Amino acid sequence: MVFLYNRLGDWMFFSADGWNEVLANARTYGWQPAGTQPPPAPFNAPASQSETITWDGNYTRPLGQYVGPDDAIALGAAIERALQRAIVWEKNRAAVVRALPSFCRQRGFLVSANVFMGQSASANDAAPARDIPRQRVAS
Repeated sequence: MVFLYNRLGDWMFFSADGWNEVLANARTYGWQPAGTQPPPAPFNAPASQSETITWDGNYTRPLGQYVGPDDAIALGAAIERALQRAIVWEKNRAAVVRALPSFCRQRGFLVSANVFMGQSASANDAAPARDIPRQRVAS
């Protein structure tokens, strides 16, 4: 599973194949990836080890990397264009992906394999417990 978290505490998730489909369709519809920022080094990692890791800017492996605001907005805009063209989504339902552009406009997001909100990943779960409605997407 690939979990996306933005600064407002909203989160979405996709299967790995579903997330790859999102990225591929975004590229097809004009998104030019700027590259992600690396996940923070673990607090208990020796400095010499963390300094030798070279980040490749990937989006596909959910390691806690950060997609910056401008890149996220561009990704969301490309997904909007894909949705307007009524393309056939092989791994995701178009209705599920419709929440992604709005999510992307919230100043960037993290890509992770971890559930941080204390919620399970089933599609029937409620949003994270807070007063503000949260977006959730499962594919």
